[in-house]
Amino acid sequence: MARIIDLDEALPPDITVKLGGKSYRLPGDIPTPLFLRIQQATGSLGTDDDGITALADAILDLFRTRDPSLTELPLGLTQMVTLFSTVYGVQAEGEDDDPPTGRTRGTGTSSRSSRPKSRS
Repeated sequence: MARIIDLDEALPPDITVKLGGKSYRLPGDIPTPLFLRIQQATGSLGTDDDGITALADAILDLFRTRDPSLTELPLGLTQMVTLFSTVYGVQAEGEDDDPPTGRTRGTGTSSRSSRPKSRS
């Protein structure tokens, strides 16, 4: 008999976010086409006049996955722009993976010698 692997068991649970005192459920696993729309819209912010509209439409569709009756976004511009990375931990292109350490380049000492090693 063939082995059946239930991939539904590997899905992350839904996420509940609270906005303006009201709770909203978001999918733990975002449908791929919606994920790609959000990523594309996030990448076009600041370079395309329609970027904010595209992101708002995609984020509204994200909320509608669990509440199809929702007609408008329950959040402001700053919340909308940061929602995806805040809730899902996904970083936008160009964001650093490492948190700032307070050190700047060139302030430490190098363990390397300033003279090149001779090859013998």
